[in-house]
Amino acid sequence: MKNITCPPASKLAVELNLDEDTASRIRAKIKAGYRVEPGTHWSHAATAWMEEISKLGDFSGVESLYPEFPHIMYCNAGDSYVSTLIFNHQTEQVRIGCIGDILERLRPCSAQY
Repeated sequence: MKNITCPPASKLAVELNLDEDTASRIRAKIKAGYRVEPGTHWSHAATAWMEEISKLGDFSGVESLYPEFPHIMYCNAGDSYVSTLIFNHQTEQVRIGCIGDILERLRPCSAQY
């Protein structure tokens, strides 16, 4: 199991518009981490773990930023600019953020006008 860091349940509740009980269950699931079975890639275990978190929070599944940023996955909130749970495998952290804001920072606009 990985020792995953994450915000307190009170912050999860406020920023993700969850009741305290749901936020506490999500935090417990995050803190429990995931186990990578021998011979499997970490992303398979992490995706299954994030899917369980997604269901608890009534999100719309899990997405990743593969292939550009294969170490980042997040719960799909249905809108890129709505707060969601974002997991970074490299730092072993789950944080709250808007995936749209993050993508704007990571992918500078290259459109020609």
